[in-house]
Amino acid sequence: MELWIQDALLVLGSLFVGGYLRGYMSKKGENLATHEDIDKLVEQVKAVTQATKDIEARISDDVWNRQKRWEIKREALIEVVRSVSSASEALSSMGASYKGAVESGTPDASHWLSSKAAAIDVWNNADGAFRRAHAVAEIVCGPEVKKTLNNLNLRIRTIVGEIFKNDTSTYYTSLFDLNKDMEAVTAAARKELGIDDKV
Repeated sequence: MELWIQDALLVLGSLFVGGYLRGYMSKKGENLATHEDIDKLVEQVKAVTQATKDIEARISDDVWNRQKRWEIKREALIEVVRSVSSASEALSSMGASYKGAVESGTPDASHWLSSKAAAIDVWNNADGAFRRAHAVAEIVCGPEVKKTLNNLNLRIRTIVGEIFKNDTSTYYTSLFDLNKDMEAVTAAARKELGIDDKV
């Protein structure tokens, strides 16, 4: 009977150890599978995080570049508007100086020659500033700004040419169109910068 008890104990022990080992191995397998799943999730999170950082960097670069381009346009257009205003004032001064000389009947008198020379100096400075601002705006702005600047430039050159021929009436008869061209430049600059006219 002892052998029988021994066999029974051995079977019971084997069942107990087998059940324990089966439960242990099952749990160990679950833990291993969970660990592998966590490793996969960690890799996926790393990939998503890196992709997010890449996208953020790209967006940040795009926003920065767009902002810098806008700032360059703004500076160029502010300079254009300033130079247009200076050119207008210089043109007015030159027109008045030449008109005074012509109407005096002594356009070659020294004080008129001096007045015209001073007006020409002011004009040359203003014209140089306008040409530089115009050239920069041509590079950084769109076609509407270019077109309005070219129209204004052509009108100014025509008026100056006539003034130099002592035809001062062209300046005064062209004032309406000159102002219209200057307003067109300002409107094109506002549009280029996205500035609403209702502001």
